[in-house]
Amino acid sequence: MNVAVDGHGVFVHTGGEPFDAARPAVVLVHGAGMDHSVWRYQSRRLAASGWAVVAPDLPGHGRSGGDLLASIAAIGAWVGRLTDVLGVVRPVIVGHSLGSLVALWVAAHGEAAGVVLFGPSDHMLVHPDLQDAADRRDRLAIDLILGWTHTGDSRLGGHLEAGSWKRALLERLLERHLEGALAIDLRAVSRHDPVADAVDAEVPALVVLGSADRMTPVGAGRALASHLAADAELLEIDGGSHVVFLEQPTEVMPALLSWLSRVHPAS
Repeated sequence: MNVAVDGHGVFVHTGGEPFDAARPAVVLVHGAGMDHSVWRYQSRRLAASGWAVVAPDLPGHGRSGGDLLASIAAIGAWVGRLTDVLGVVRPVIVGHSLGSLVALWVAAHGEAAGVVLFGPSDHMLVHPDLQDAADRRDRLAIDLILGWTHTGDSRLGGHLEAGSWKRALLERLLERHLEGALAIDLRAVSRHDPVADAVDAEVPALVVLGSADRMTPVGAGRALASHLAADAELLEIDGGSHVVFLEQPTEVMPALLSWLSRVHPAS
């Protein structure tokens, strides 16, 4: 569906079901240089399970207009304005990488029923070579991200849909955003300190890590989880990459749905 935030058009994927703000809501925030399509498994499964799904393309990404936002705080505040437009109250915020930092910011500064963090880190510093390539709009930035994101057998395929290849899906997304959004997203990630938000985000949390993630290593994810509320849960997926939710949804979804049902029993 299409809505307007700050006078600009925003595309919001609702998981194939009509949006109903009366349902418990879950907001899915994508990572740097990506869009709503990375949540292809989670959005539809959650919508079919009774959740009001809000999977937006962030400003200047995918099908959404508006100016690119240069900080995690600006993106988090924008997510708050989006949920206000939709009439959503205390959603669960699910975020990947950059989106995980946004989810924590919203929980610390706004209202959230809980957060789910995929591939987070307590110090998400972007490698200088990657930032430099992205600033120059050099194809090297995409190659570095793909090389660090996809590990093990995920590089070769073996995904749920016959003929699909998640590496190529992300490659197309990153190519689309190389001319503008990617460099700004990466700089926003590097400049943000997530630890303070983690301490202030006094909500239930689920942290999902891939054991083979080279973009945000498991140790950094564990370190961030240690700053969260006492009832935070940690899930480590054996062999999982930086996009474990996309490559191994059959391992992720049961744990995600179980956790969500405990956080928001009305679902």
